[in-house]
Amino acid sequence: MKSKILLKILMPFFFLLTAFTVVGQSFTAVPTLAAQSETYGTASLGTSFSVNGTSLTTADVVVTVTNSAFEIRIGAGSWGASLNIPSGDIPATVDVRLKATANAGNYSGIILNLSGGGVATPLDVDIDLSTVAKKAITISGTSIASKTYDATTAAGNITLGTVAGLVGSETLAITPSATAYSSANVGAAYTSTVSYVIADG
Repeated sequence: MKSKILLKILMPFFFLLTAFTVVGQSFTAVPTLAAQSETYGTASLGTSFSVNGTSLTTADVVVTVTNSAFEIRIGAGSWGASLNIPSGDIPATVDVRLKATANAGNYSGIILNLSGGGVATPLDVDIDLSTVAKKAITISGTSIASKTYDATTAAGNITLGTVAGLVGSETLAITPSATAYSSANVGAAYTSTVSYVIADG
């Protein structure tokens, strides 16, 4: 009889205790970001995503860029490699773009992560295949000087023209050369093709 009474007393407590569910802190998964494209020297138009989570603490949420080709911001703030979001401002929209100085090439996979907010495991954010196209360099106005007869078909001295398409303070070492004239004789007009060897300045 005592055992039956004890069982009746314990059962309500058992059901009471098992009715509670502990919910841990977590970030809401972010879909893969839309691909970005640009030409070197110009930032991409950008895309955005929402930072959200479950049961976040009062600690700031930190968004960190893990691929240096990209940069982030919130609203009209400055673009940078990381930012802190007070938990009271969650959910928040973060903008992402390819930097103007990102090297030409392809970028994809994980580009940033979310941490803080009491969440034990950071959340990685991926982007679809994004591309930075090479920027064209143009040279115009190169000239070849007349020369005094020297019994050779070598072209005259070359003056490099105007170089356009460099980004910011970038420089290039450009060495022009010209093809030989068809004859060494005096008095005729000859044509020559100029080519360039280009290296980092």
